[in-house]
Amino acid sequence: MEKYYNGVVEQLLAGLGSTSYNSFLVRYGGEFSIRNLGIVAELEKRNDIYFSVHEFCSGEIAGGYEPYLSIICDMFRKHMTGDFEDFLEECDVYYLHRPVILSYFNTGVCEREEPVLLDEAAYEQERMANALENMLLRLAKECPILILLNRFQFATRSTMVLTYRLISGGNKNIGLLLGINDMLSMPEFLTAEWEAIYEKLDDGSRVYHIGNSGKKSDRTPENTENGEYGNRETYQKLSNMVELLDFEQASYLLRNIERRIKFDNLKVEDEVKYKMMRLLAHVSILIQDISKALEICEDLEKIHLPQKEWECRFEQDYLVATAYMYQGKLPEALGYAKMALEVAEKLQDDYRIFLAELMEAEIQMSGWYNIFFCVQDIPIA
Repeated sequence: MEKYYNGVVEQLLAGLGSTSYNSFLVRYGGEFSIRNLGIVAELEKRNDIYFSVHEFCSGEIAGGYEPYLSIICDMFRKHMTGDFEDFLEECDVYYLHRPVILSYFNTGVCEREEPVLLDEAAYEQERMANALENMLLRLAKECPILILLNRFQFATRSTMVLTYRLISGGNKNIGLLLGINDMLSMPEFLTAEWEAIYEKLDDGSRVYHIGNSGKKSDRTPENTENGEYGNRETYQKLSNMVELLDFEQASYLLRNIERRIKFDNLKVEDEVKYKMMRLLAHVSILIQDISKALEICEDLEKIHLPQKEWECRFEQDYLVATAYMYQGKLPEALGYAKMALEVAEKLQDDYRIFLAELMEAEIQMSGWYNIFFCVQDIPIA
């Protein structure tokens, strides 16, 4: 298998910088690591290209846009000069997304300054994918990029979305090789993205079968079956995923963790459990699964964090108000928004007071769905 895989990598390398649509898919059966390929060690020594090899693993949660976002940050440091914020502007990164990517560049933690509005979620997802594609294309002008991704069935939805863009764009300075183990199936919610990638590559005769490929198992990889998933590192990776707008992937993973907590006795400290379930409630709203969001809000009431009771109370009331607002139950939503405001005033927290007052205004305007049609004047403090 190594001999044939090396041959595909050599073909990819030969076309880098001269051949459009320089991307391939290798399908194989059984366990296989591309790090064992002899050509990988050779490519890692080269300075005339940017080479990245990445293996997704069963039992490890992949991050949003992994590994593309890390590649962008690393390439900027190695091949670009100037300020990263200027680079974001040059690449037409949406202004709401610049703090998210900038904070990841600086700290590895994605931080967003303004909440996502439900009716703008799809638009923002498109803009985020477009931004990362633009950044990779800009960096490829400085140095050709060769990326090997193995066990691609463990990639996140956002990674698959961006991968499809890259293999469709035909940039001569980006070479991409995907490896997939045919013995494992993918989660059903990734089917559309995967089929689009496969059809694009298959139509261009860019799919290779090595060994016992094609004998697909019905077993779906469970990324939360092994390892420790009740820790702060996992929460941060999932939080980053949500800030990068990979809502469907985050929901899938958080639901798996929720199931393990409830039925498999996964041990998670209360603070981390609370944060994960709060994140699940938030992302459930963003994918318009309001009933799930309300269910999780009830579960949050059962988690007690000493010294943080009022902060938790505010977050729960705010989430329920948001869920009811998008469900169209405006009187109920307004009631919870007022309770959130009372808690914020008790805490003497100006930012939470602002959020609660803004929520009241949103509810009275039906969740910003039509800000140009409002039946009453709404006072803004």
